[in-house]
Amino acid sequence: MEETPEKGGVTRASETGNARPNDAPGGPADDTAPPRTARQLAALAVGFLACVAALAVLAERRAPGTGLPWAVLSGAGVAAVVGLARRNLERNRPPDGGRAFGTLGVANAVTLFRGALVASLVGLLAVPSATGWFAAFLYGAVAALDPLDGAIARARERRTLLGAWLDMNVDAAGLLVAAVVGVASGLLPPWYLLVGAARYLFVAGARVRRRRGLPVFDLPHSASRRVLAGGQMAVTAVLLAPAVPRGVAWTAATATMLPFLANFLVDWFVVSGRRKRPLP
Repeated sequence: MEETPEKGGVTRASETGNARPNDAPGGPADDTAPPRTARQLAALAVGFLACVAALAVLAERRAPGTGLPWAVLSGAGVAAVVGLARRNLERNRPPDGGRAFGTLGVANAVTLFRGALVASLVGLLAVPSATGWFAAFLYGAVAALDPLDGAIARARERRTLLGAWLDMNVDAAGLLVAAVVGVASGLLPPWYLLVGAARYLFVAGARVRRRRGLPVFDLPHSASRRVLAGGQMAVTAVLLAPAVPRGVAWTAATATMLPFLANFLVDWFVVSGRRKRPLP
């Protein structure tokens, strides 16, 4: 996971930098999304939905009445993830503005898989009584795989605008959904919802400033932002485990969220012109 500054918001991007336009088989693609890329995305969607269906059957056998509600909500989440990616396939190009790649790319596929895991986590909101270890497993996988897509993109020199956009949104949505699931199941305190909502409130505030004609300044890179974000994801995954005593989980959640939110506040001072630099 890398970070790139984004005016009006925090971008934690897994795929940024330069990429070779001819890295895809067959050379560079047209400026519009190539049909092959769309077909690959559709194949991933079918695979993700098949996995949801299979897990729903297993869940129904173990706990009757839970499989279908979970599958419906999770399937809708998968469709939303793939649909948003489909609408942004024109971003499957190098950050320097080169031509679109002819294939989706392994790194983007990994990020979309993480998005499907987040969608599966959403499904638990339909059956909060059956959360158990599944929430910790799902979000733990989302957090553990976070560095992988960026590493693959750098190794294959396939860093793209689409990858950066997908990674940023999967990370933000994952933390929000994990917080909501944790609060709904009583594993996390209600005020922990601020952790999941922080980035969305940040971006919304920047948009309000623009609409009012107020300046919104660029947000420079910050190593502490990356550490705090990654650490918060890891802590959230651990605290979703039912084995953690409630008192310990609530105390740890409160203690770790304070520096995380404080960093967002400092970043807000930067983009609003009240401070020149973020935390180191």
